[in-house]
Amino acid sequence: MTLSKVRTPLFALILALLALWLINPQNTFQETAESQTPQLPAYSWKIIDSTSWQFDRTQPNKQMTLQTTELKYRESDQTSQFSQPIIRLTQDDGLTVITSDQGESVGENLIQLSGHVVIQQSTSQKGQKSGDSDSTLHTEHITYNAKQGRLHSEDKVTLKQTLGTTTAKGLDANLQTGTVHFLSDVKGIYHLNSEQKAPYNIQDKTQTNLQVDTQAIEPKQDNIP
Repeated sequence: MTLSKVRTPLFALILALLALWLINPQNTFQETAESQTPQLPAYSWKIIDSTSWQFDRTQPNKQMTLQTTELKYRESDQTSQFSQPIIRLTQDDGLTVITSDQGESVGENLIQLSGHVVIQQSTSQKGQKSGDSDSTLHTEHITYNAKQGRLHSEDKVTLKQTLGTTTAKGLDANLQTGTVHFLSDVKGIYHLNSEQKAPYNIQDKTQTNLQVDTQAIEPKQDNIP
């Protein structure tokens, strides 16, 4: 076989490969580009260890601060997600501190908290000793409406106060008036004063819509043993 006869099929093979590459260059480039393109984050921006303030110019003593270890904001639906949030609500008559593992804000007013939610409220009023009106609430999920100053939960809640402890399933609370509206399965043990040794015992699983004022608890006479 002569050298020219060997070069002819080899040259034809090279031309065939070149033609194939020219026919499908775009697909090859797209596959390579897609494999090398990094995945974009699901949020628009992120802040580490941030603190934000919200206050009313007409009520300078009333303000809200939000402190979080990590805050992520998504521009598409204007939603913020934050880790280890600490919300402080300051008013003329006291302070409310809300903490949880995770949180999410929807719009400007709604904040949804989840994981070891703890709400501590301390109020100061004339004629009361320090700590008499303090209360601590524990639950796993709760929604806070910043505009209305209201809390709502469908989960089990535990409210601890100086006068006693109440457990229930679900609540509606008004932080401005200091009232808590338990939804169902309400149970509680209360001491009306420090000199009373035997507490009042409330166990009414069918009772719903029980209204409790965190400043002055008066158990129903029907539930007194």
